[in-house]
Amino acid sequence: MHMRYKIGVMPFGRVFTVPCAAENYIKVADPKFCKVLIALMCTDTDIADTDELAARCGLTPSEAEDAVIFWSTYGVISAAPENGEPIKQVTAEPQPVQTAEPVPQAQPVVLTEAIDPMKNTAAAKSTVRYSPKDLAQKARENTELATLYEEVQKIFGRTINTTETAGFVNLYEYYGFSVPSILILTRFAHEHGKDRIAYIESVAKDWHSRGIVEYGAVEAEIIRQTEANRIDEKLKRVLGIEGSLTKKQLEYFARWREWGFDVETIDLAGQRCREKKNRFELGYTNGILKRWQEEKLMSVEAVIASELRFEQERTDNARSDTSYDVSGWEDMALTLDPSLLGTEEGNR
Repeated sequence: MHMRYKIGVMPFGRVFTVPCAAENYIKVADPKFCKVLIALMCTDTDIADTDELAARCGLTPSEAEDAVIFWSTYGVISAAPENGEPIKQVTAEPQPVQTAEPVPQAQPVVLTEAIDPMKNTAAAKSTVRYSPKDLAQKARENTELATLYEEVQKIFGRTINTTETAGFVNLYEYYGFSVPSILILTRFAHEHGKDRIAYIESVAKDWHSRGIVEYGAVEAEIIRQTEANRIDEKLKRVLGIEGSLTKKQLEYFARWREWGFDVETIDLAGQRCREKKNRFELGYTNGILKRWQEEKLMSVEAVIASELRFEQERTDNARSDTSYDVSGWEDMALTLDPSLLGTEEGNR
């Protein structure tokens, strides 16, 4: 049951503040990390001892340290080892998951399928895992990935979660897409209302299999698909198709474009279908276009000219079937002897 509560704050006792920036990462943060952030904000000192944090939050020291790194990576807090050493480095290379090895509870992970770039075949796949600490550390070690995280969130207008972040890292590290290539693909998907990482990954994998990885090739493919989408929408209107286009309809449209037909000629084929069937049928229209393609009638003008020639030939053939030799009748009339009319010989 949905409930609404009026919240009040007791006017006595200690209070603490939490940086507003934390709100942007609540959805993607591990719940244990949130506990550590509250503990950090409640303390009276600027020193965070991971053993002490772990004891206060009921966590392991490793989990407490992961939380500090996480909030520091995303700029919610600043953190540096007291001895002046760089903040702990984490091995960021994702390793194949061993099915016999349980996933440590202290390391929430995202599993994702990737292609090994060192193999010559796209079939060489492995399953890799990423923890929030891995993903955060990657951004610290690689400014391109940090930029990728930031720009994708700007495109989506929201914070991306761990699964989404892992998917984008996968495209960058294993499929070899550059950050600009990933961003232009992400913007293309967003403009079509498809912000799902599963969709973006499926498109990227298809392009990878066709050698479309470099920025120039990705940009050209997006331009091609944008034009194809524009034509598909126009065909949908002229052919009177309602609702969303089905997979089968899109396949026929793609085939007609590959044959080289423009919208006007396809529209004419649809008209010829309605004249014959009293309704639009996808398969029948495809048959008309296939015949035109085989006869090299690739424009409205060429089709109409062919139809006029056919009608003229049919008319000429009809006339020849019912015609008679006028000159022959004239010759017979000129040589006829009127005296023979009515006689037996004249009747012959």
